[in-house]
Amino acid sequence: MSRFFRRDESSDSESDYSSSSSEDFSEEETQKKKQTPSAPSANRFARAGLDSDDEEEVKRTVKSTKDKLADQVSDLSRDTLRAIRADEWHSAASSFDQLNKVVPKLIKTVTMANLPRSYVRALVALEGALYDNQKDKAALSKLSATDSRGYNQLKQRVRKHNKDFESLIADFKANPTESNDEEEEVRDESEASDDNQAVPSSGRTAAAAVPAASKKKAAAARDSDSEDSYWDSDSDESSSSSDSEDDGQVGISRWLKKTTTKEDTSSKKAKKDRAQRSQRAAAAQAAAAAEEDEDDDGFTAVGKDGKAVEAPKYNERNLNEHLLALIASRGRKNTNKLESIKSLETLLGVSANALQTAKVLMTLISAQFDSAPSSGYLATDMWHKAQNRLNELLSLLEKNRQITILETGDSHDYEEDFEYKDATITLRGSIIASIDRLDDEFAKSLQNIDPHTPEYVERMRDTVPLYLTIVRSQGYFERINLKDSLCRVILRRLEHLYYRTDQVNLHVEAAAAVLPFFKESSVVPASTAGNMEAIVHSLCTFLYINADTLLRSRAMLMHVFNHALHKRYYIARDLLLMSHIQENIHQADVNTQVLYNRAISQLGLAAFRLGKIQESFEHIVELMSTGHQRELLAQGVGQQRMHQLSPNEEQLQRQRQLPFHVSINLELLECVFLTSSMLLEIPYMASANTNPDARRAPISRAFRRMLDYTERQIFMGPPENTRDHIMAASKALAA
Repeated sequence: MSRFFRRDESSDSESDYSSSSSEDFSEEETQKKKQTPSAPSANRFARAGLDSDDEEEVKRTVKSTKDKLADQVSDLSRDTLRAIRADEWHSAASSFDQLNKVVPKLIKTVTMANLPRSYVRALVALEGALYDNQKDKAALSKLSATDSRGYNQLKQRVRKHNKDFESLIADFKANPTESNDEEEEVRDESEASDDNQAVPSSGRTAAAAVPAASKKKAAAARDSDSEDSYWDSDSDESSSSSDSEDDGQVGISRWLKKTTTKEDTSSKKAKKDRAQRSQRAAAAQAAAAAEEDEDDDGFTAVGKDGKAVEAPKYNERNLNEHLLALIASRGRKNTNKLESIKSLETLLGVSANALQTAKVLMTLISAQFDSAPSSGYLATDMWHKAQNRLNELLSLLEKNRQITILETGDSHDYEEDFEYKDATITLRGSIIASIDRLDDEFAKSLQNIDPHTPEYVERMRDTVPLYLTIVRSQGYFERINLKDSLCRVILRRLEHLYYRTDQVNLHVEAAAAVLPFFKESSVVPASTAGNMEAIVHSLCTFLYINADTLLRSRAMLMHVFNHALHKRYYIARDLLLMSHIQENIHQADVNTQVLYNRAISQLGLAAFRLGKIQESFEHIVELMSTGHQRELLAQGVGQQRMHQLSPNEEQLQRQRQLPFHVSINLELLECVFLTSSMLLEIPYMASANTNPDARRAPISRAFRRMLDYTERQIFMGPPENTRDHIMAASKALAA
């Protein structure tokens, strides 16, 4: 029989089957029906439907290469944005690499301005996440090894990559949402992560329970409807036939299973998501508007245990109570440091008198310093806030001289502080500790900032305000005659003066001369104004008389450095020899040894400026012969030594490292050493040829090794650096 007849018979049998009742089928017929294979018949139906070309046409969309590349760029950009929101930096780096391969191909077909905006948004998001809101070391440590590696790779590459798209990025930042599609994409990106975070746990449980109940009801409804579905087949068939006729499908193709394409599914899903997003956005706007109209609107803040939490009410009467609670919470594991700072600022606003203000300011300054990360440095904005609060405290102590702050004072935790009436009182605290911490955090920030960037220059502008704060604290310690703290703060002042020339220091001192108590200082008399040599001498002399051994030694070395910097070589040399500090410098701490090496280096440079070649060589030969000048001068670690140090030793080396603007030019130091060695070694070598009785030991072994290496070279090109020039000059001088 022909297959066309078989097809008609099968369709007739199917219609007969749909119109018959379930009672016509016995168990034997059911077993036979299960045993007969159904796949060939289904294949015949499918084959028949596909063979009829005039029954159904398959719609195909043909995309150009440009459209394919644009879609690929958009998809990769969305993947990058999702990875950034989820902190999956390995995936973000992978998507970024794929984008860098596809975008150049797309640029060949379209102009730069016609790139997908999703790509520009991905670049802006990467730049913001990596540089504007960069992670601290604590957050980086929580990332996995692959994500941390991807984060570092992106941080090194994105800024350089974005230079080619600066105009597009600037336009996007100026107008991030231009069209409706862009607004929907922005809402999609911002709300995708909020769906799981905005709903509390109880809400999620309730939301999960509703679909479960609805699924049970739907299953019960399907079970009940399945019994009636057989009897309602005629109406279903009529409706389905009408639908199929509407779709233009005739013949056997209307009985085939309808296949939905991915585009239809994605378009339906996109419409549904768009409607849900618009509803959520409208609800969020309504909630924000309601919150602006009524702050609480009947809602109560709830703590961890589910009990209502009332906002604390601060006033001058309960200030001590809240202040003691905040002091007791310092250092605890779950304490929110920023919230503590906000609470202290609120307490500062309600303080009733100078006593309460001083107590709150001391606690606030300490809390601001506590916000610094353990392995980094205090943020610049927080550093400025701490400095302003410290200046406020010093101004308060200058106006209210009956209040003093000493480490041996009383805490004065009395509730009657709001009734204070200008009585003489001594509070427990330490101004010098705050000064030391402020200066140390400033030095840490300079150590961690790249010195070749504008950020370093911007940070250097805080040097003068910091110096003025140190001078103000010196005036306070002079007034209360606190010698120990006065010596420490004078040494801090010297550390900001000794390495700079007099021309720079005179401008700094002119800014400090405006302070009201500056002329009353007994340490630096008013007669020394305008004479930096006299000012530095007065500060060092005070430390020679009143300070302990360590501070005296450091003041001596700074004094020697300053004299040598200003070509006062003989004064610096005599001061160093009379101090006998070179005899026991090996027993001093590391920072003092570094300061000694700096003073000796500057002394050698001062002798070379005056033409004292022999003295210059003798000063710096020991330092330059070691080959570890960077470590000895605390100006970094050599590349060879970097691999030999353990992580702890490397961290200590970096902590000792001096800021870039304080360092000595190592190339200049090497040039002075090699030039002095050449002028001493070459005449000695020439005299050794005529006088056989002369000793053959070289004056400078390091210079002799360099010279021997140069002479062994078969071909020597023109000199390229300072060392090559000196070696060429040595050969010419020897000839």
